[in-house]
Amino acid sequence: MKKQIIVFYLLLFFLQGHLAAQVFIKYKDLEKYAKEAKDSSNKYFVVYQNGDTVKGNSFVKKQIKGKPEWTLGDSIIAQKNIHSYQDEYGYVFINNYTERNKWYKDLYGDEFTRLFKGKVSLFASQIEVENARTMSDNEVITSENFRRQNTKRIKTTFFITKNQNALDRMQPVSPKLLEELVSDFPPAIEKVKQEFNKINDKETNNYPKIIAVLKVYNERK
Repeated sequence: MKKQIIVFYLLLFFLQGHLAAQVFIKYKDLEKYAKEAKDSSNKYFVVYQNGDTVKGNSFVKKQIKGKPEWTLGDSIIAQKNIHSYQDEYGYVFINNYTERNKWYKDLYGDEFTRLFKGKVSLFASQIEVENARTMSDNEVITSENFRRQNTKRIKTTFFITKNQNALDRMQPVSPKLLEELVSDFPPAIEKVKQEFNKINDKETNNYPKIIAVLKVYNERK
């Protein structure tokens, strides 16, 4: 029993260390930020990796026999080699992974929605992941706990970059990374210290605080 208590407190300490900067994500907030971060010059578009761009006044996405079909204006959009696109919901960068780094796709997916556009921009990815709940040896399987055990949840990860249109590194936001990217503007550095108690390299999903810092950095001339 004593051993179990020790293990419990060690686990609690571990979780606190890794989740101290985490917040509950309001998906309506993300939708609002995504719409605000759209390119205002064009309503709907698709940009291919070679720079070719297709624009239109409507963007329809359908599933035809289990396969995605996009129609932009009068054009049918080929689903290969897309760099980015913008629909009614926001601007999305698509990471076309190389053979060397394709394992990132399992961690973060390949679509990254822009939530803040500025001198440093904020992107987010969302993927479905299995719940980590496991059953104890003496737990009886019922329809209820089987459902809980097999449900999925949405994992949201945030990234920052000085490139407004794409990610230049597959590294989730941490207070330390945030400080690094705004290090040439003292008011933004002070804002990082004001918003985050510890400037460490632990991943944070505290998007309101991240955006608060980026807004200050955007004032840099």
